[in-house]
Amino acid sequence: DFDKWAIRPEAANTLDKLAVFLKDNPGITVELGSHTDARGSDDYNLLLSDKRAASAVGYLLEQQGIDTEKITSKGYGETALVNRCDDGQSCSETEHQMNRRTEIKITGIVAEDPLWPKTLKQIIEDKELYRKVLDQEKRQKALSSRSK
Repeated sequence: DFDKWAIRPEAANTLDKLAVFLKDNPGITVELGSHTDARGSDDYNLLLSDKRAASAVGYLLEQQGIDTEKITSKGYGETALVNRCDDGQSCSETEHQMNRRTEIKITGIVAEDPLWPKTLKQIIEDKELYRKVLDQEKRQKALSSRSK
């Protein structure tokens, strides 16, 4: 929303899907980069976009237990508009809304997932897999609770 950084319900739904992806792919790190429309000063828009990105990351850390080492935030302000709605241009609210967004960028792979080299058959037949998944979830919860 204009001049706001709270997580909207539809954004929470998307962030929940991102959390599933990150939990399913523990070796991936991402950046959430937020953007603003061109209204407001450049400095203000950079600050606002930083708050938006931090809000999205905070949601993933607090609501979904994502590890702080897996995700970063960055505000881009109005530096990457997706349409013609730059300073001084007359645009509709819908056009401005297109520029107010948070994008997900894969920034790296921190470790190889132990399941990557296995076939689906090998994974299904792995009797220890359930224990491994539970151990991984315990480690993630411990890391998450230490960061709060």
